[in-house]
Amino acid sequence: MVQCSAMATLTCKTKRIIDELSEDLSTWRRLLGLTSAQMADRIGVARSTYSKMENGDFSVSAETLILTMQALGLLEKFEEFINPYNSDIGRMQAGKLLAKRIRH
Repeated sequence: MVQCSAMATLTCKTKRIIDELSEDLSTWRRLLGLTSAQMADRIGVARSTYSKMENGDFSVSAETLILTMQALGLLEKFEEFINPYNSDIGRMQAGKLLAKRIRH
């Protein structure tokens, strides 16, 4: 669990989300009947690297996180979530961004 005073650059809300994400990764893995060693093998990293994420240390690469989402069967949901055009503001601003690209 991440303490609010442990990292000066993160807010308590951000730290809570990191804790929840860590727990969720562990839960998904266990629901799939995988050990952390099996999960690490699936994504091609050392067990210690994978364990970092389940222990709230997300200093791993973005690639490792994406491979983890893929191994858990969550990559499509992650992709939908992260796509800016799936948000109200992304859809509202899409025309402006596309117009700027065309003019240049």
